[in-house]
Parts: sequence; C-alpha cells; structure tokens
Amino acid sequence: MTPARLTFGLTLAAALAGCAPSASDMDLQRSVSVYNDSLRWKRFQMAASFVPPEARAAFLDRYLASEERLQIESLEVKSVAVVPGEKVPTFDVFVAASAYLLPSNVVERIVFTERWQQQEGAWRVVHVDRELAPPRGTARP
Repeated sequence: MTPARLTFGLTLAAALAGCAPSASDMDLQRSVSVYNDSLRWKRFQMAASFVPPEARAAFLDRYLASEERLQIESLEVKSVAVVPGEKVPTFDVFVAASAYLLPSNVVERIVFTERWQQQEGAWRVVHVDRELAPPRGTARP
C-alpha cells in the first residue's frame, strides 16, 4: 500500500469515526484512488468513468485537449470530510497536486476539492473546484 493510499484510508476512517466502515466506504476509497491515479497517469478515459454520464463528454474534451501539454508531477489525497445534510452520501476530498503546462516548466502547487456522491450504486465526482486541465483554448489551469 502506498503512503498516499494509507493516508487516505486513515483519513476516511477518521471522517467516519464512530461508524463501522461499510463496503460502500471501501468503494469510496477505491473510487477516489483509481480516479486520482488515472488523472496522474493520464488515463482520462478511466477517470471519466467516475464522472456523471452527463458531464463525461466535457471532461474528456477538456483533458484530452491538454493531454500533451499537461504534466502532473504528483497528486495526493490530503483529507476527506463528510458533507452533512445531503440527501445522498456525500464527501469532500481535498487533493494537492504539483503540475505544469508545457511549454512552461514551472511546477505549480494546486490544491483543490473534489465532491463525491453516491449515485445509482456508484461513487461519482460531481464537482471539482479547480481542474488540473485548462479550459479548451486557454493557457493555464
């Protein structure tokens, strides 16, 4: 188990303190790990499988348009928090990345939040407050 996955597992456990971890909690951990690993290694088709179906085309358009230029040095889940008051299980996942866009070689530290919800039996990343890939036609994320 990598240090980042161990950290995520411990963070998720802390977020759920007082609750026995369920299969759903383990599915969240795996989903978040696979999604972020897929972003890190430019497996954007795999990452898109965690985006709600209605948002997948825009996600793929954004990331595939930047595939050659986007260089992700590291991506690490820092913490997880339960979002109270939601009708469906919802978590905020706090992530830190080091990345740059060619032709620049200046590495930028990017901190962002992914909102995850359980939808139709699967975990989906329903909102990210700052994407790593820039919008099509722009130079910066």
